[in-house]
Amino acid sequence: MGVDVPVRRPGVAGFTLIEVLLVIVIMAVMAAMIAPSFFHAAGPSLKDQGRRLVQALRLAADEATLTGSPLRWCARKGSYEFRALDGEQAWQALMATPFETFHFPAGMEISAVDPPHLDMVQADGEQEPLIGCVVFPPQGMMDVVEITLSGSAGEVLRIGLYPGPGGIAVEDSGHG
Repeated sequence: MGVDVPVRRPGVAGFTLIEVLLVIVIMAVMAAMIAPSFFHAAGPSLKDQGRRLVQALRLAADEATLTGSPLRWCARKGSYEFRALDGEQAWQALMATPFETFHFPAGMEISAVDPPHLDMVQADGEQEPLIGCVVFPPQGMMDVVEITLSGSAGEVLRIGLYPGPGGIAVEDSGHG
């Protein structure tokens, strides 16, 4: 009994250089298409945070109109919160979604609220000072306000709050 040994035919073994290069090119094209989605998922952008803030402010304006009770948005450099009047007519922080306190990711902050409307007393135990507040009365916005967000790479995003049909929207973005 003998063992069958495979017979090699010349020119048939392995891959050609062209085939290997073609596979490398296909893999590079696939990686180039997939890679941006991995890097984008690494963290939210300033524009994403601006859109999130715009939605929260619109919800606050709608909530004030629907409930007939004012809401107040209070900004600090690294966070913001919403407050409502309690039974004794004192502003209390809201804890329910979507109005709970929000903290910006590292490298992003609220750099200005113009005008700041800082006519309220800072609550005891608050470490970071308020830089601005906006009241959403039940009858709708009364004042024009501009909120400026800043990112660590020098990017800037401005959000405008306008009475009437102007509404609440991202105005522009750019660098410092």
